Amino acid sequence: MRHKLFGSRLRELREKKGLVIKDLAPELNVTYTHLSNIELGYKKPSEDFIRRVAAFFGVDEEELTILAGYIPNDISEILSKYPKDAPKYLRDMFKPKKETE
Repeated sequence: MRHKLFGSRLRELREKKGLVIKDLAPELNVTYTHLSNIELGYKKPSEDFIRRVAAFFGVDEEELTILAGYIPNDISEILSKYPKDAPKYLRDMFKPKKETE
């Protein structure tokens, strides 16, 4: 349930702005119960909801998209074009570097 990362980020943004769930929910056009379920990671946010959150808080939509467990279209195209090479490339790119003495 990767979208729990999104929920944690949403809670962080909400609290930083000093909002409670009942105040934020109408701003994002959802019920406070639905918003709570997203924050707790019980529900995966829709891509439309992610766009509204990004616009409301003025944050990077792509970051939120990835935290919610979606793959941005341009990256998805690369993955489908190079299905054998892309995973290895990404793993190698982000592999912890060994310290040299």
